[in-house]
Amino acid sequence: ATSTFYPYVSNSTSYNHTPGGANGLYWYRASSAGSYGDYGIIVLPQLDTAALPLNTTMLTFWAKPSSTSYAPVLKVGAMQHPDSVASFQNVKTINIQHATTEWVKYTVPFNEFVDSIGCSYVAIRGDFDGSYWYLYVDDISLDSIPDCGAVEDLTVDAGVTSALLTWNVIGNSVSGAEIEYKEADATSWNNITVSSTNYAVLSGLLPDTTYNVRVSTLCGDANAIAVETTFQTGSFPCSQFDMTSLINATIGNGATTN
Repeated sequence: ATSTFYPYVSNSTSYNHTPGGANGLYWYRASSAGSYGDYGIIVLPQLDTAALPLNTTMLTFWAKPSSTSYAPVLKVGAMQHPDSVASFQNVKTINIQHATTEWVKYTVPFNEFVDSIGCSYVAIRGDFDGSYWYLYVDDISLDSIPDCGAVEDLTVDAGVTSALLTWNVIGNSVSGAEIEYKEADATSWNNITVSSTNYAVLSGLLPDTTYNVRVSTLCGDANAIAVETTFQTGSFPCSQFDMTSLINATIGNGATTN
């Protein structure tokens, strides 16, 4: 590995996401134009677009900043040729999450990409933007967009007795979603079906309880592979209980206390 130019492949396990792996991409963007170039770019091997058109593919990768003080920005797109930077066609600009230094998965579908110049390469690009950052990137893959849209980025906003589930869908032909949930120590699952393709509300939950939930999209009679996560409901605040009134009412009703 060499650090003459960025990004480069490093054999440091700190830059690796794959379990048991040893390599990862180490990316640095300088704070001044001209330092290590005005852009850094990763170009994937050439795609046979006759067999697999670009607009039927999706790019997936994992990334994390080396510090929460860095805010890396990447562009995912297509190129006519690796030596023709001017041919880069941006499909999506990604602001890398930097509230944490944990690995985060990013998926970019090319289903809305319109190729007017004959692109056959997929690329990830980082431009000089006036600020510097360090970034690790690993497990880059280019796959076909699934016929039945897959759930991505499942998040839960849990209250005391309810929870809002939200997610993104990568793919096509989604008609709704199936939600399964249960208390973490339970053996059977509750099941609901919703017509929404990107959110659902769970109600009637127990306070201060850990739940497992899994979400799969519906495509006609088929289900996509479920995505699962765990969440914790909140507790009722003590201010909801007026203990003085409760004691007075008990005494007033003739009850005795010791």
